Amino acid sequence: MTDAAQLPYGPNTAAVRRFLQRLAALPPRSWADAAQRYARLQRNAAFASADDALAVAIERSARDDARRAVVGPLVRLAANVSQDLGAHGGDPATDADALAESALAAVLSLIAEDRLAPDAFATLYAPFNDVVPRDTL
Repeated sequence: MTDAAQLPYGPNTAAVRRFLQRLAALPPRSWADAAQRYARLQRNAAFASADDALAVAIERSARDDARRAVVGPLVRLAANVSQDLGAHGGDPATDADALAESALAAVLSLIAEDRLAPDAFATLYAPFNDVVPRDTL
C-alpha cells in the first residue's frame, strides 16, 4: 500500500478520521452550535491570522491532496445534517455551507496541526473543542 493510501489525510490521519467519526455522531444541534461559534469567531483578527497560517501550512507541507480528500465526505455529511436540522425548524445559520465551513476549518487544522503554531491551531479548532475535544482524538 502507498503512503497516500495509508495516510490520505497526512501524518494526522488517525485524528482526522476520529474527528469525522465523532462529527458524524454528534447531535445535529451540537454541530449547529459549533457553526454559530465559528461564525462569531470569523469576525476577529486572531481568526484571520490563523486562517492565513493554515493556508500557508497546507501549501508548504504539500497537503493539498489531504485537503481535497476530506472536503467531499465533509460536505456530504454537512448536507445530511443540514437537511435533518431543516426538517426540525433549523435556521439559516445552520445551512449546509455554514456547517461544512465550520467543520472544514477544524479538520484542516488537524491535517496541518504539526505545521501550525499552537495558538493558530487552537483558534481554528475552538468551535468544536467543546463537542469533540482535541485531546480525545
